Amino acid sequence: MAPGDSFETRNGSIRQSCDFANGGLRKVTEYVPGCYHNGRIYEVDREWEEENPGGETPLLNVTMTCKRGKSGYFEKEVARCVLYVKQDNTEIAEDPENIVYKFIHHMQLNEVVISYAGNKIDKKQKCVEVELGRVGLIEVTEEAGYTFLHAAIMSLLSVQFVYRYWAIFDNRKLYLFKGPYNLIWILYCSFFGLQYSLGNFFFLAKDKVANDYLRKAIQDSYNVNIENLPGMCVLPYDPVDGSIRWWNLMGVFNIMAIVNLQYSLMTFCGYSMHLKMEDKIKNFSEALRKHHKQFFKTLVLQVTMPTIILFIPITIIICLPLFNLDVNIPFGVVQCSFTLYPAADSIIIMYVVSEYRVTAKITEMKYLIQNVHNYKASSLFFSFDDSLGLSNTWAKDIPLAGYTFLHSAIMSLLSVQFIYRYWAVFDTRKLYLFKGRYNLIWILYCSFFGLQYSFGIYFFLEKDKTVNDYLRKVIQDSYNVKIEDLPGMCVLPYDPVDGSIRWWNLMGVFNIMAIVNLQYSIMTFCGYSMHSKMEDKIKNFSEALRKHHKQFFKTLVLQVTMPTIILFIPITIIICLPLFNLDISIPSGFVLCSFTLYPAADSIIVMYVVSEYRVTAKKFQKSFTRSFGKSESTRVGAVSFTSVAHPT
Repeated sequence: MAPGDSFETRNGSIRQSCDFANGGLRKVTEYVPGCYHNGRIYEVDREWEEENPGGETPLLNVTMTCKRGKSGYFEKEVARCVLYVKQDNTEIAEDPENIVYKFIHHMQLNEVVISYAGNKIDKKQKCVEVELGRVGLIEVTEEAGYTFLHAAIMSLLSVQFVYRYWAIFDNRKLYLFKGPYNLIWILYCSFFGLQYSLGNFFFLAKDKVANDYLRKAIQDSYNVNIENLPGMCVLPYDPVDGSIRWWNLMGVFNIMAIVNLQYSLMTFCGYSMHLKMEDKIKNFSEALRKHHKQFFKTLVLQVTMPTIILFIPITIIICLPLFNLDVNIPFGVVQCSFTLYPAADSIIIMYVVSEYRVTAKITEMKYLIQNVHNYKASSLFFSFDDSLGLSNTWAKDIPLAGYTFLHSAIMSLLSVQFIYRYWAVFDTRKLYLFKGRYNLIWILYCSFFGLQYSFGIYFFLEKDKTVNDYLRKVIQDSYNVKIEDLPGMCVLPYDPVDGSIRWWNLMGVFNIMAIVNLQYSIMTFCGYSMHSKMEDKIKNFSEALRKHHKQFFKTLVLQVTMPTIILFIPITIIICLPLFNLDISIPSGFVLCSFTLYPAADSIIVMYVVSEYRVTAKKFQKSFTRSFGKSESTRVGAVSFTSVAHPT
């Protein structure tokens, strides 16, 4: 070795160098820390290519890199995928060892590679880590399932108004809402959901024209490549020659036809109810006329609210590109309004609840609702009517148990969300458990606790003779119905006669509280761990990043606090109040309304806390106002939309 030279041993674990020192030469030997692979040491951040374990090597190999983990140990991680294809002149080779492959492309993890057939996308694939250290190519499809749900919910709203109209003026047709006839409305909502989603999937698919047109705008706005995003796009005009893209425009017509049909049904039924009610009550007393005004107020609000929250936003998003305005704004904030509807509808009912109940009696209208009544040492969860035509003694409680299944599954899903957030920040290697077939783990997780919750309520909290005798007079006086006729389940931990503990019933309470506390503990543990570990992670960060951390922590606190107030405390009050045997008799069903506030509250938290969302909202307002103030616009400024998803 000449002075200044160095070399490594064959496996890279020892490095030797020659240098001048104290007027002479000195040989320095040092051990090289790093990852050991195939008999060789690789230093931190060093990359090497290896065969993809269990894959189609060498059609798809993997580039690994060495990292030092939080534990201090060296770990190898997937850096990129390496794509090869066979050489054309070796296709006829019969011996696989003689086939020659050529390098095509380095693919970053989750990078989408698109092949086109003309302007249409032929194939979309991306490289993902299917298992720890193993990669694979998967087909990428656009996600149209969200639009199916949106259209199905709009259709369900119109079905709701049809039911109300028939309940008042043509109750002979109400048999269509009982038993197997309910399948009609399930098919009705599913039909328009499929028409909406399939129309979006085929007519509004992101083709090469849309990708070329939006590439710079999406890159500048979100710092992502548009080809890597699942999405659909409304682009009715060709950006080059201004010609109409009829295939894309058919998607717009399909959406607006469905939206207008459902909205027309709602307004027709609502207006008809108002007109016919005038004739029905013209000879009624002044008190009954007052109740009619209250009914009409409710009706107007229940048409106006979905108009503002559901129909106007989707109309703006879909139709704005037709006007070719010179704007470039993120419209995702508009979609947040969709989550406000459940809370808004509940607030309307709560606002006129007493008058609405009287009006319902006048018009002989029955609503299928879930209610709760707390009386001394009991809490009765019941419905006023049989659900899905189930009237057998053993079967009529099944729909209520199904409701509790969903409640528990949603609470479990919240804890899964916090697990994902924790791993996304501090242990990204485990995120493969949220990809592909591993998602089945979390579906089974939520379903397990949903079944445990609902089965526990169905078997442990069933209404027996003791419950019926204890609550018969209270339910008769409060709701004018016999308790034996009601589907329901009851918490009654003490025997009303001798005060002994009803252990079978109490086991139902313990079952519920165990599930609720487990999910809440997971949420609080992950939230607190993220906060405490983040402090160490950002202590050397800049002031700007520290500010982002404060926003993150504030969001985290609110996103733990909100379900605490809206989900966990209400169910704890309802279930545990009977244990204290207080001298009360109150309908506590209104507490269930708080559950529907959560989707809207979660969106509002993010918009309120994260400064970027507030700034974006202000930009949206200024840009929207400025665009309508212009008298001219060009086709080059045509607005089109694609959806961008960032993990939280």
